[in-house]
Amino acid sequence: LDQAIAAYESAVEQQTVAYNASKQTPRYREFLSKHYFNYARLLLETKRAPQAVAIALKRRELWQGNGERLASVAEEFREIASQITQTSSSDSEAVISQSDCADYARETLRMAIENGYNPTGELLDRPEYHSLRQMIHVDGT
Repeated sequence: LDQAIAAYESAVEQQTVAYNASKQTPRYREFLSKHYFNYARLLLETKRAPQAVAIALKRRELWQGNGERLASVAEEFREIASQITQTSSSDSEAVISQSDCADYARETLRMAIENGYNPTGELLDRPEYHSLRQMIHVDGT
């Protein structure tokens, strides 16, 4: 797993260079997003939740202005939150709580809505998102 983490770190670094050199090339951002997503999942699997959150935040930054993509990042934060009780940090200085992740999920979904994402009522029924119900009309009106 340590070798896989090192490989993802390298892949993220190299893809970031490609993306920064040509931000108008959609596939570079898409590849970087996939690297971030998979890297964060591996970090979470290896009990490095604070690092996984940091990578998810980078992914969120990558998709600023894209409601659909931001919604997927919100769900990534929600998934990290659900894993946190089973995942203790191996880095004693960095601590992330379930509540922190739920806040990131809520904030990111709010950003998604502000950027045109129209969540389903089922999505907003999740406890993390109840406060966002007032932002939109759930019944589609």
